[in-house]
Amino acid sequence: MLSKKDLQAIRTIIQEELKELVMRDIVMEKAPRKPGDPPKHTEKLTVNVIDEIAKYMPHVEGAIRGVQHDVNVNNNSQLAVAKTLLSLRKGFHELQEVTEQKKIA
Repeated sequence: MLSKKDLQAIRTIIQEELKELVMRDIVMEKAPRKPGDPPKHTEKLTVNVIDEIAKYMPHVEGAIRGVQHDVNVNNNSQLAVAKTLLSLRKGFHELQEVTEQKKIA
């Protein structure tokens, strides 16, 4: 049986390993965007990957919904164009039949 001290030591080791697993060092280069900004420099940041993913999930979800909306609008537009072309085709066939009947008569 493990003592409370041993359990606490194990818990601490596991927490440290998990932190190492999700924490990453990122080097970012920042360049000036407008006059007066500081010159190009690099920054080293330590970020939690899980937090960064969670932070950007709403943006990704919104982008996916936007694409779905665009696809739906596009599909509806294509259906409208297809219906218009079919009705034009039907009208041309009727006009062709009338023209042929007049030629025969």
